[in-house]
Order: sequence, then C-alpha cells, then structure tokens
Amino acid sequence: MGRTEPGPVPESAKKHGYDAITSKGRRAAPISATKAEGKQLDPYGRQKLTATTRDLVRNFSVAKWMIARHLDYTSFFSFTPTTKDKGFNAYLTSVVADLGRAERFDAAGRHRLESFFRLCEARRIIDGDVGVLKVSSGPGTGSVMAVEADRIRNPSDSRNFVKKPQGSGSRSSWVNGVKVNDSGRTLAYSIWNRDQGGSNWVDPRDIRGGRMWLYGFFDSSYRFDQVRGISPLASAANQLKDAMESSEFAILKAKSQAFFSLVLSRDAEESAGDITGGAAADQPEDKSGIDVDFGAGPVLLDLLPGEDAKFLQSNEPSDQFKNYMNYTLEAAMKALNISPSMYSSEKSTWHGSRSDQLAYDRGCLAAREDHRNLRDKWTVWRLTLAILDGELDLPSGWTLEDVRWEWVHRGTPWWRPDQEIKGDIDAIGAGFSNPMRVCRERGQGEFEQNIDATIRAVKYARERGLEELGEPIRLNFELPPEATPQATPQPDEPGEE
Repeated sequence: MGRTEPGPVPESAKKHGYDAITSKGRRAAPISATKAEGKQLDPYGRQKLTATTRDLVRNFSVAKWMIARHLDYTSFFSFTPTTKDKGFNAYLTSVVADLGRAERFDAAGRHRLESFFRLCEARRIIDGDVGVLKVSSGPGTGSVMAVEADRIRNPSDSRNFVKKPQGSGSRSSWVNGVKVNDSGRTLAYSIWNRDQGGSNWVDPRDIRGGRMWLYGFFDSSYRFDQVRGISPLASAANQLKDAMESSEFAILKAKSQAFFSLVLSRDAEESAGDITGGAAADQPEDKSGIDVDFGAGPVLLDLLPGEDAKFLQSNEPSDQFKNYMNYTLEAAMKALNISPSMYSSEKSTWHGSRSDQLAYDRGCLAAREDHRNLRDKWTVWRLTLAILDGELDLPSGWTLEDVRWEWVHRGTPWWRPDQEIKGDIDAIGAGFSNPMRVCRERGQGEFEQNIDATIRAVKYARERGLEELGEPIRLNFELPPEATPQATPQPDEPGEE
C-alpha cells in the first residue's frame, strides 16, 4: 500500500485536545518525530556537544564556577567502616587510605582517590560520562584508569543501532561506542587511543562490559533507553555561549569609547589640538592654539569664544545589558539546579539564601547517590583483590560479606551555629533525629569518634589542671569513671601533724 498523509485535524480535537500538538500559526509547528536518545545525539552530535562544553569551561569563568559549586556539594565523602569490631574498623580505614594513594590508585600515578573521583564527577558534567577502567593484571594491577568520553567510539566497521546476530537468537548493536543486547544491557565497549597529535583516533580495542564502569548522567533527558550519559550543560550551552560572547563585545565597546574621551567643539577653522601634518611641504607646520596633554597632570583649557569642551561619557554596560546578562546566566544555572543567590547574594536576604541553599542541597541527593555507588563498586572490587593478595587480613571466620562500610557525605556546616545547633539538639531530644545523623549531615565526622576524642581532651585538660586556670570544658553528659583522673595521695610534709 502507498503511504497516506494524515488528514486535517477535526475541529472537535482542536477545541478539546492538547494545545501542544495543535498548530495555530503563532509559533513553530509541533514536532512529530521521536527517536532514541542515541540517535538524537549521534556520534557526530556528541563530538560537537563535547567540544562546546569543554570550550565553555576552558574560557568562561561562570561555567567553571557552576561546575565547582556542584562538585563541592556532591563529591566530598569519607570512608567509614561500620563493623562492630572497632579495632578492625581502624585497621580497614588505614588499608583503604593506603590503597587510595595516587601511586596505587591511579594507573597514571597522578590522582589520589579523592581527586580522581572528583574529576570523574566533573567529566560527567562536562562530557556526559567517563569510563573507569579496572586494571586487573600486569603492571599497575589494582589501579584504575580514566577513559574520557570521546575515546569511547563505535568500531570503524559498525554504525549506530545496526543490529547483528549475537548467538542463541539474540542480537546486539553498537550505540555510540557501547555494545548492547536487545534488552539494552552493556556487553562491551570500544575504546580508542589518541595519536601523537591528539586529534586522530588509532588502536581501537574492545573490552567486555564488566571491565569498566561507565559513570555518566542518565537523567539529563529522562529517557530509559539512554545508553550514553549526556551532559546537563546541553540545555544551557546556548545561554552560556551568549553570555560569554556578549560580555566580550561589551568590553570591546567600552574600550573603544575610552579612546575618545575628550570632545572639543569650536566655530573657528583651526584644529582643536596638537595636530601635525596640516601644512604643505614647503610651509611651516600649522598647529592650533590648544595643546592638550593629559599625561602632564591637571589640564587647564583656555578656550576662545565659540569653543566648547566636554568629556564623552559612556553608559556601557547599560542597565539593560546587565539585566540581560543576569537573566541569561540565571537561566543557565538552572541546568545544575544552582540558585542565583549562590552566584550573587546582593538581592537576597539571609533567610532567602539559606532557603536556596537547602533546596540546592536536596537537589544534589541523586548525584550523591550516583557518586556513592561508584565508590562502593570500587571498594568491593579493590578489597576483594586485597584479600586475595594478602594485603587485607580479615578476622577469623570472616569473609568480604562481613565487612561493612559506608561512604559518608561530609555534608554542610552550620550557617548560624548559635541557632542551628540548638535546633539540632531539640530535634534529637524530640526523637526527630539522632547524634549520628546530625554529625554526618553537618560534616562533623562520626559521633562515636567525636565522643572518644572529647573524652581524651577533657581527661588531658583535667590532668593539666585546666579547671584551676579558669572555666573547665563542660559536657552535657557525665564522663565514665575511668576517664576521670584520680588524685594521687601525697606524703605528709615534714612538720605536719
């Protein structure tokens, strides 16, 4: 059968249907085509988007600041063992700290654990995703290698979404460098190297999916069939480019007007300044009666009747331009859920800024969970290798299943300690919270460790006689008997009864 064109939309549908799909001639026609996200952003499109976002971060300070704020709220974690054996917890913490040194953690030997994972978060913001390749054999065994997004590309003989037989009746296809089965599960990655010039691609190799973690943003377009991560800056790239270019044009305009700061008006025929070259070759040079030199200090202009002097004043950048820039930047910040008050607090009250900070902190929960999940994957893999290699000794009868830990986000400190600490204490007293949660949410470490450290501090202060020197350290709980130093009986002095 031949292809038929859809007929006209009935009037009843126009009156009672969705306005979004009805063209009324006032704006662009509604979009009718839908595609998989991997086709919507194909390999060429990904290359252009990656180049654009990288250029913005490289050359526009606001874009770099936006990413830095996101990293500050999402990428700071502390490793906290949670087994019942405190001695083993301290031992495990030291082992993980040693495994996280740059020499052992990064295959390139440049980045320690914390800086490496922070860079991973930055790369998925800028490029959409980043690969974390596990080195399980040969030199550098147990380390990880970062694979930037543009190095994950389709094999030269494969096209996007072209399905090929896989065996057992299943089929597979390549989608922007990732081989997936019919269910969308990752089977392999195709990784390329850069040549010496850094612009061409050479030496491709396929690795099975289990050897690399693809850490990316999979909620930028809110699609289930999304195979590769997409940068959240995609929706803000045009606004950021407009702001960057407009800022440069405004600066150029202001500089050009600065060259013409003094305007002289006169009815006479002579020039109004020390102008040379105004006479014929065989005549003496004609100079006006006004010689202006701003480099010599204060200037006094003795003008003749009919002459006038004024400075050219520029209103650049204008208020309209400032409003445009603020609106454009505020719209771009929404891509990362950043509130404008975090960029400029001039128009916000303390309560407004605090409210924005709390809303932004809540908006970072999903990104933190992604980050925590990546760290957990590394911890399971790396501790397994450490046990097999004899680098981690477990208590008798223990397996890796008995080892418990948590990557705790360091949280945000108190803004107004005099008020917020009291609120936290009240919440604990009412059963709405607990000391462990408060310490974690405020980035104050572990409650148990804080108590142990406080007991040691109080004991030392009392041993040194701090109470005799002034106000002692006060706690809202009684110290255990073993923490309170006992007075040592002194021998009687001679002459005493």
